[in-house]
Amino acid sequence: MCGSVRSLYRIGVSGAHMNPAVSIALAVVKKFEWRKVPKYITAQMLGGFFGALLVFIVYVDRLLKSGELVDGESYRGIFATYPHPDTSTGGQLLDQVVGTFLLLLIVSSLIDNNNCAPPQGVTPLLVGGAVLSIGLSFGTNCGYAINLPETSLLD
Repeated sequence: MCGSVRSLYRIGVSGAHMNPAVSIALAVVKKFEWRKVPKYITAQMLGGFFGALLVFIVYVDRLLKSGELVDGESYRGIFATYPHPDTSTGGQLLDQVVGTFLLLLIVSSLIDNNNCAPPQGVTPLLVGGAVLSIGLSFGTNCGYAINLPETSLLD
């Protein structure tokens, strides 16, 4: 939550979606041009790989022993989330659809000009709280991912 809130405060109103699901959803409801979607998703994916590189740099001592990469089981939770073994594929899909829907619903309601806007500077806290609440509520099935495009890339 802290990372989400901090990035939203730094960015302000930039148009950054930080999530391919948001870019696609906004294009579907005609609040974002379809021609921009591939560029945004490319930037989001590159940002994800850059983030993974930073994580690797932070954990390099743990990942490398004697100059060799250690066994994958010992560090797999550093880079990704994994579904609970007792959750079916259908349950995982439903979990991600509902979690992503809730996130988009809350963000859309917070930024809709027809709604009563929260006080200035409160929106990032509310978005961070939404991410935290959704993660705590739905995190046990798929490991807190709440993002269909990113979770499907792990398969």
